[in-house]
Amino acid sequence: MKVFTLLATLMAPTTVIGGIFGMNFDVIPLAHLQEGFYVTVGLMLAIPLLMLIYFKRKGWF
Repeated sequence: MKVFTLLATLMAPTTVIGGIFGMNFDVIPLAHLQEGFYVTVGLMLAIPLLMLIYFKRKGWF
């Protein structure tokens, strides 16, 4: 149960970022920049990684 909770917690920010950038409107930050895709994917990888480091330092798993 701890593993599933950890995975769900790590994937939540990625799901939110993907949901926002998946919407069909024009006023999304970074949507029209050439490197916007790479910045978004970088954020989607960096946020869960930072959360994982934080959880390990707190001793939560």
